[in-house]
Amino acid sequence: MTPTTEEFATYIYGILPFVIETEEQYDKALSITERLLFKQNRTKEEEQILDVWAFLIEIYEQKIFAPGS
Repeated sequence: MTPTTEEFATYIYGILPFVIETEEQYDKALSITERLLFKQNRTKEEEQILDVWAFLIEIYEQKIFAPGS
């Protein structure tokens, strides 16, 4: 039986993507993203998970590092 993307993400990384609200969560997201980014021969599912994490990180950075914040 082929695992779902959710099962795959949980199995491989121990955590599903989440909305980043704290610096601790940001650091965790960066760590996960870094592991995926430097992994050779990523699967299609890993590429999708990497895209989601990158998007979530970008949203957090725009909120935190925006001028006037």
